[in-house]
Amino acid sequence: MDISKTLSSQAKPVRACVVGLGHWGPNLVRAIERHPNAKVVVAADASPERRALVAQRIPGLFLESSLADCLKKYDFDAVFVAVPTEFHFQVGMQVLEAGKHLFIEKPLASNSQEALELCEEAARRNLQLMTGQIFLYNGGITAMKKYVDSGELGNLFYINANRTNLGPLRSDVNALWDLASHDIAIFNYIFGALPMQVTCSAYHLLGRPVEDIAQGTLLYPGNRVAAFFVSWLDPQKKRDITVVGDRKMLTFDDMRPERPIKIFDKGVTVSRPDEYHDTFHNFRMAIREGQSIEPEVTTGEPLVNECSHFIDCILTGNRPLTDGQLGLDVVRVLEALTRSFHENGKPVSMWQRDRASASPAAQIQPAARPN
Repeated sequence: MDISKTLSSQAKPVRACVVGLGHWGPNLVRAIERHPNAKVVVAADASPERRALVAQRIPGLFLESSLADCLKKYDFDAVFVAVPTEFHFQVGMQVLEAGKHLFIEKPLASNSQEALELCEEAARRNLQLMTGQIFLYNGGITAMKKYVDSGELGNLFYINANRTNLGPLRSDVNALWDLASHDIAIFNYIFGALPMQVTCSAYHLLGRPVEDIAQGTLLYPGNRVAAFFVSWLDPQKKRDITVVGDRKMLTFDDMRPERPIKIFDKGVTVSRPDEYHDTFHNFRMAIREGQSIEPEVTTGEPLVNECSHFIDCILTGNRPLTDGQLGLDVVRVLEALTRSFHENGKPVSMWQRDRASASPAAQIQPAARPN
């Protein structure tokens, strides 16, 4: 059942404000407007040039130079924040203190302490807080999760992810925080757990203050492993993930939106000591080569799905899939990976006793927005 259509006939529209009109902000405006029960009433950006450009691209949209001006002049329920990461905490707290629901692009904050404070403030004020982890609203990733949870792949061994392109080059965060934040969220989602230990290396190939490429390994409970490589300096745009189980294997390719998933009936079986084999190699393992299939799965419109999910959560009071706690967990992993590459790839522990987490109060689901 389409919850958006059901809610549209029984609730007042969610009025939204978008803060930050750079590359991503205008896309948020359009995605929000796709929901049958939402309306963008105003957007803000400090740059007169950006406001002028957006005014041409989205005629009729009211524009202001700051969130403060929006709060003074307009009435709205929620704010979608797409400003540089260094301003996430400042703007996010301003939104929450004004009593507005908050959607904030990944990463949730520049560090785990700021992310934790955002979680606590949202819980204290009974407001929705959602992190913009767009790939968890991608139909291909959703299908991958279903195949894993169904047991079709068997017990998982590892996940490997590549996320590369030639640009866009950012200066507010490095390639690790910009790109690998997607993969960390996906790894945690697929494994249904947080890593116990991480290692990472990252490099300033362009001589800028921020690292342009990074690679890392995350060890999850059950001796399961995830690895990633991210780069702003690659001639090919890649967004691919491989999931390897003991029964089957699966690949996801976001560059093939109509057929992003491929399942391979392949695997390796380690022999039991009591089985007979004619060679030592065969005694140790047997490789199974089977057919591959491409199920009918599409990536859909992840940004529209993401924005609609947040709006629906405001209307129903349900906890978002990518809530503040998920955003906090991703930031903590990013901090550990950063510590690792600053210590020349040294393994960094992420045991529960060291994990910052929202207080029990922050786990309480916000009440449904009144009609």
